[in-house]
Amino acid sequence: MNAIFNFDELAKITTTLIIIISAIILKFSYSYLKIDQDRNKFLFKIIITSLCLITTFSANNIILFFLAWVTSNLMLTKIMIYKESWEQAVNSGKKALKNFSTGFICLFLALIILYLETNSFEINKILAANNLNKPNITLATILIAITALTQSSLYPFHKWLLSSLNSPTPVSALMHAGLVNGGGVLLARFSPLLFESPNILLTIFIIGIFSAIIGTLWKLVQSNVKSMLACSTVSQMGFMIAQCGMGLFPAAIAHLFWHAMFKSYLFLSSPNSWQEKRLDLKKPPSVYSFILALICGLVGAIIFADINHIKIQEPNTMLVLVAICFIGASQISLTIIDKSPIKNIVPALIISSMASLVYAISVVFIEDLMPQEMLNPQDLNLWHLIAILILFILWAIRPFWTNCEQKNSLFLKLYVASLNSSQPDSTTITTNRNEYNYR
Repeated sequence: MNAIFNFDELAKITTTLIIIISAIILKFSYSYLKIDQDRNKFLFKIIITSLCLITTFSANNIILFFLAWVTSNLMLTKIMIYKESWEQAVNSGKKALKNFSTGFICLFLALIILYLETNSFEINKILAANNLNKPNITLATILIAITALTQSSLYPFHKWLLSSLNSPTPVSALMHAGLVNGGGVLLARFSPLLFESPNILLTIFIIGIFSAIIGTLWKLVQSNVKSMLACSTVSQMGFMIAQCGMGLFPAAIAHLFWHAMFKSYLFLSSPNSWQEKRLDLKKPPSVYSFILALICGLVGAIIFADINHIKIQEPNTMLVLVAICFIGASQISLTIIDKSPIKNIVPALIISSMASLVYAISVVFIEDLMPQEMLNPQDLNLWHLIAILILFILWAIRPFWTNCEQKNSLFLKLYVASLNSSQPDSTTITTNRNEYNYR
């Protein structure tokens, strides 16, 4: 008997996440759209979109999987537009639909190839099949990878997400916390195919890290909250996909979970973002503060490595996670220490260590839930080392970029290039208030 659904650990994790996020967004939307006559229709569309996502991630039949994938994205474009009389919002929806259509075609072709090779409609049987035609399976894997990149808005498929700022706040929360994560879940679902193609994994890693870097640069130059959050999503999705490319799918799912929860909170609380504590880049931290932050980061990295049983004498991609944890813990500490290193060193050490501990435990928890074969760290190579070096250098020099006013400075050129490349499509920009038709 053919199994239409497969509620395995991956499906249970993603279903739980979708239910939590959807419930929060529905509650927020109920008040947010209190005087809107289309509120009930909007809430219904949110529910349908969420149900389609749950169906996608739990489907075992490739036909149901594809139909649910397409329907969830079509529903997203529908709620993105919201008011069809608003031209710029319609253009945003069209931009997203054009991007998703590329993914639809790639996914459709990939599933057709997999069916012809295995003569099965069931995903678990397809993934377990042996003695398949290597070139055809490689082609199907590439098409699945492209679908994931379009869904998660990685470079060069990022423009639709940066052009979606006309969407109501609840839609942005659902989009950034839910549907863009679909690329990572898709790669995790078909991870056995990816493990058979190390070159595809490495390519995914390179694209992911590149997207993470440019997304971070774009985020730093934005002048409004929603643009900053959109660029942040490009960066975070880049890192999640990079983890997939390193063969660390449990870590990618853990990252997906934390990002979804945090990003939905950021969008729904975006009016309060001005209260966020930031480093004053016109007054860079002292070298002493920076060194103390590095020490706190090192402690955080050691905690993460110890809990995950990562050994430096075993050079695989798990060490990249340790390096990322070091940078993250150092940044947390630097923000806390700032101008009072002696006073704040203990709180910085405690908070950064706790953050590393929580992240490490979440990764171990997901690893224990998911099948062991979904964790397959790749051998550390030159690309991984270059990525770590670039990430650290960019992070380390960021607090000391104070010479922004020099017209010929490298900083200014980078700023202008980042600002120009992160602009949304011009047809999706509402240039003045009168262009917003809310009826």
